[in-house]
Amino acid sequence: FVVGNLEFRFPLLRPFGASQNMYGPIPVEVALFADGGVAWIDGQKPSLFGGSREAVASAGVAFRVNLMGYIIMEFDVTRPFHRPGQGWMFGFHLTPGF
Repeated sequence: FVVGNLEFRFPLLRPFGASQNMYGPIPVEVALFADGGVAWIDGQKPSLFGGSREAVASAGVAFRVNLMGYIIMEFDVTRPFHRPGQGWMFGFHLTPGF
């Protein structure tokens, strides 16, 4: 398999001058992202190497809040490009803060 990810992260309030601190009064981070990948088995080749296995990709935006250094709460909106009939997808995740 081959996987790729591109992200651009920045504090939500700092770029707009709302705070002189890095993250402002509420530690919210915004991430713009694009992901892609392809998987194959023996006897197959991905399309980028002249085969028939097509890659899949998605892009979206995520908002992350650090809750006192213990938990990262994330809300994201993602658009998969290779799922016919599928529009925007919403997600909510909790991950450790370390």
